Amino acid sequence: MAYDKFLKTTEGDWRKSRYAFVISSLKTSLFEISSCIEDALSCIDKLGCITAEMRGLRNLYCEGKVLDLNRQDNFYCLQIQNDKSDVSDSSIVKQRSDAWHKIRNTAHVTGSTCNKALGLETFKKQQMHYKQVFNEEHVTESPSKEVQMRFDYGTANEINCVATLTGKVLPVFYEQSSYFEEGCYTCRNGFTETMPTVIVSPDGSIRNKNGQIILAVEIKCPYPGKTFTTKVQYAIPKYYIPQILCEMAALKTDKLIFLSYSLESTSVLEASFDESIWTLICKIINDVYGSNHKMPTKLHPLIPTLRQKIDDYAKAHVLFIAEVPSLKAFPCSHDLCSNDSIRLGHFMDLSDTTSTFTTLDDALDVVSKCKTVFETSYRLLRHKASEVLVFLLSDLDRMSKSEMEHAVPIAFALKGYSMSSNIMRKMLKDVFIRCFEKGLYVPVISFDGQWYNLCVRSNT
Repeated sequence: MAYDKFLKTTEGDWRKSRYAFVISSLKTSLFEISSCIEDALSCIDKLGCITAEMRGLRNLYCEGKVLDLNRQDNFYCLQIQNDKSDVSDSSIVKQRSDAWHKIRNTAHVTGSTCNKALGLETFKKQQMHYKQVFNEEHVTESPSKEVQMRFDYGTANEINCVATLTGKVLPVFYEQSSYFEEGCYTCRNGFTETMPTVIVSPDGSIRNKNGQIILAVEIKCPYPGKTFTTKVQYAIPKYYIPQILCEMAALKTDKLIFLSYSLESTSVLEASFDESIWTLICKIINDVYGSNHKMPTKLHPLIPTLRQKIDDYAKAHVLFIAEVPSLKAFPCSHDLCSNDSIRLGHFMDLSDTTSTFTTLDDALDVVSKCKTVFETSYRLLRHKASEVLVFLLSDLDRMSKSEMEHAVPIAFALKGYSMSSNIMRKMLKDVFIRCFEKGLYVPVISFDGQWYNLCVRSNT
């Protein structure tokens, strides 16, 4: 941001402007940071490959940048049914198909609209959602071109995130598991009546070798180019928490894997189910959209409690797992099918692959590169000192002549613009001890008024 700001203030060749030194310095720093991130992702990739090989899953790990999903053993997709198919199980209806849209349109609340339906965005948006659901007014809320562009970006890159999940994440962190594409689920967990209808469409599920769901999957692809944010998310935004709880409740699992995708890297987080928050969500949805529903005139009284619990949840129930290099997917392609073979697995012909083994020297080389990345990262992240703090030793007379030194520096420290008195006290104590060890008695100290508290307050 600072680099762009200085560039805009210059006319013509920036190298001849008065900001040339600043721009050059910023450009160098940006290059160093980009190179360090690239090296870090390369090390993560190699460590992931070695880990997968140690687990006996090297054939599932993709060390490159493109993954052919037609040959990925741990990927199970849904096919689009033909018009003659009569599928009663909504969980195998492919998302964004006509059949899926038809089912989804019957919902009072969906996973993606849950935050708004609860009133956690604004009360006005909750009222608008209520009117749309119960057709009290012909309310249409068409997304703007910018919002639609973000939707399209997320839809287009979701398959790339799935490739990253199956080719980079599962072989390392969730061995003996596979990704299953999911349709939609009518969530009855927590709802005792036929109304309201809550329909959730998870981005997939992770299942063990017995086919049991162990994790729900939620994928987000933040639109690139934002100024004041990172390319991927390192914490789950609070407005997604009702959605992920809906998905865990629908799939009847207590864990969810949250992936945030960019073209360069993907962050992986794991969230756990919270029964107390889910009970509040069900209560509010039942009261607003249940059989005795009526247009809300104010926010539900439980909303402040729900907000606080969501704040606490984001801190206590979300675990950052890793950030891995992203993959581009070569999508699998299938014909229309009848309802007798909707889920399709993919199998790699191991005879077509060349076996490569990691030697001990290879592993040690990766460890050495990781050490270099850590050292570089520390150097780049370290705050540069703006001041120097010097401890001087002098006699009590403090006589000064041009031919005679009045004080000798015995210790120094680099500091920023501010430093606490407690830190200064510890520094002084260390200097006193060193002087005492050398046989020097220090009866008096003098210092700037900034450290006045050292005279009038104890360390407790």
